[in-house]
Amino acid sequence: MKFTKISIATTIKFSQILIALIILSSCDFGFTNPQPFNIKSLRKIPTNFKGIYKGDNFLSKVEIKADNVVLEFREDFKGIKNVYFKRDGKEYVVKDEKEYEIFNAEIINDSVFGLVNYKYIFEMDESLALKKVNDYYVFNIKSESVWYPFFIAQNGDFLNVYSIESEILKKYNRNSEYLITDNLDKDDVKYFFKMKNTYLKLLYKLNMSNKSIQTINNEN
Repeated sequence: MKFTKISIATTIKFSQILIALIILSSCDFGFTNPQPFNIKSLRKIPTNFKGIYKGDNFLSKVEIKADNVVLEFREDFKGIKNVYFKRDGKEYVVKDEKEYEIFNAEIINDSVFGLVNYKYIFEMDESLALKKVNDYYVFNIKSESVWYPFFIAQNGDFLNVYSIESEILKKYNRNSEYLITDNLDKDDVKYFFKMKNTYLKLLYKLNMSNKSIQTINNEN
């Protein structure tokens, strides 16, 4: 698995995080290759994308640097009080025999409640492949040999983050592991954005001005 984990918890699989992203986008969008396949990856992330973006939902922080992206995800935690402890001014819980830093911890009777954060670094040329088509970008992130493309379009101060609509993905061929084996090309990406109301689902808006994350709640 070619990503660097920077959380205290060292054994949780990133695929668990991807499940949540897949639910948000309502599709199973794993590819065998980064997309679009016929375009070389960029060496650096655009300067105006850089920064630390913060949100209040599941995706709690995105840090974009020149050659990597850090994603931080927040998950509700509930456990017995005995798994909770403090060390060096920080609060922790034990889950699956591993230590996790916990935030907003609250002890109620014999239970502990709070938020646990997981952080991952995606490095260019390893677990992150960034492609550009005209003014559009495709951020491909990799987990366990599976590539997940997210489509980016700048709209004023916002970076709009999309996935492909599930109905569109049904036409592509898949292997025995249900990964998409077909490859997109640059014309597909341009057409997706031309017909974005049909072909793409908006997931997040990153505000480059105030560095905030807006999660889009799709009901359909």
